[in-house]
Amino acid sequence: MKRFAFTFLSRIYGALATFLVNVFIAQQLTTDDAGAFFFALTILFGGALATRFGIDNLLLKEVSVKSDNNEEITSDISSGLFLSLLLGLLVCLIIYVGTIGSAKFELLEVRTITSIQILAIVVIPYASIWIFSGIYKGFKRPVLANIIEAGVLPSIFLITAKLVVFYTGSISLEQSLFCLILAILSAFTINASLLKKRALLNISKIQRVVIDGYFKKGKPLAIAALSDYFVMWASLIILGFYASSTDISYYSVAQRMAILISFVLIVVNSIYAPKYAVLWSKGDIKGLNENARYSATFMMIIALPAFLLCLFFPQQLLLIFGTDYQQADSLLMILAFAQFINVFTGSNGYILMMTGHEKEFRNIVLFSALITIILSFLLISFYGAIGAAFATLA
Repeated sequence: MKRFAFTFLSRIYGALATFLVNVFIAQQLTTDDAGAFFFALTILFGGALATRFGIDNLLLKEVSVKSDNNEEITSDISSGLFLSLLLGLLVCLIIYVGTIGSAKFELLEVRTITSIQILAIVVIPYASIWIFSGIYKGFKRPVLANIIEAGVLPSIFLITAKLVVFYTGSISLEQSLFCLILAILSAFTINASLLKKRALLNISKIQRVVIDGYFKKGKPLAIAALSDYFVMWASLIILGFYASSTDISYYSVAQRMAILISFVLIVVNSIYAPKYAVLWSKGDIKGLNENARYSATFMMIIALPAFLLCLFFPQQLLLIFGTDYQQADSLLMILAFAQFINVFTGSNGYILMMTGHEKEFRNIVLFSALITIILSFLLISFYGAIGAAFATLA
């Protein structure tokens, strides 16, 4: 219970720090610049997700099961990170080619394209931060994992960005992006040092057979993760091709506010995912079911108050970002409902991944992503941002 409390508090801190980053950007930048920042951040997240290739979850599972075999774990971690590096180089190339095409056909605003290109520099270290978090979840150190995943980076960004504002009186879009790059590189360096200190990083331990195994196992996880990404963010990305940066900023702020409802899902998953893997490996189906039911009930109880606040007091909540953002009240209500449904379904995804049903999970999420993308194109073309919000309900 004590560990759960500390994990919960560490996740709250991470969620609060991330939320404050969103507030800072919304308050300090114009709505157009904020829209470009949030859109580029969404692309960075997607690029990092492709770079991770499900390796964070594979390492979580392997480390949980092999916690007493340091040599095998070192080989797994080193090989997994090397595979991520290779994939990251390919992802960066795809992003740059995509932005060049977008510029040529004027699909996105110039400021948005430039922002995406700047953040593409840190796709690989950003992805690595999540992989480091998965490793420590496997070691049953969820507090450290949560701090690595969601606490260090936003904290460093806020400190550096506020220093810029303190000394210059304001901050530009470009300065905000470079503060984010500095935060990502700092967080990466800290986390890599922690692993190196524990002798869990060793180039000589990289094995072709492990890399091949991770690539094979990672494919269904990567497809599932990217599908899940499109379920969450496809509406925003597609909206970027139809709407102005201002509309994107309104939608982004409402979406990031709504996501707070489901932060409890991330907390519970960070604690229970290793348990699911261990219980499954032992054949303890009864214990697995009991843990799944308990976690689902707990998540519903925690998420309900936040959902009700978004439903009945949307304008008051959005005032935190500035008076301009109160226009996004309808968006917040719709997106909050979508997130509450996400919590209501529980940790089904992690249960499937931790029990050897990666392909089934991939198929489910892939189907959901296709529906979301189709609905986004149809609804956004007619109803704009409101259509994007309704598309997330798929």
